[in-house]
Amino acid sequence: MQNPAVSPWVKLLLPLLAVVYYFSPIDLLPGLPFDDLFVVLFVFPKLMIHFAPSDAVEAAAYGYTQSPPPKEEEDDQTIDVPWRSVS
Repeated sequence: MQNPAVSPWVKLLLPLLAVVYYFSPIDLLPGLPFDDLFVVLFVFPKLMIHFAPSDAVEAAAYGYTQSPPPKEEEDDQTIDVPWRSVS
């Protein structure tokens, strides 16, 4: 939600639709709130992930805000050799 790459329409429309759905008279299981809670807590977040840009989803998943951390470069002075453990 805080990433500027996510469209304002997604940020406003999906939460608004979740609230409207929760209070709407349409129910899969009449009289029980479980279907509404399931849709609001599981379906709408999946829709948010689906409609958000993949780089924003990746940033949220790994905890960085603007850009991914730099990848570690290989050290030119490292020598790969086979090894074994002697007990």
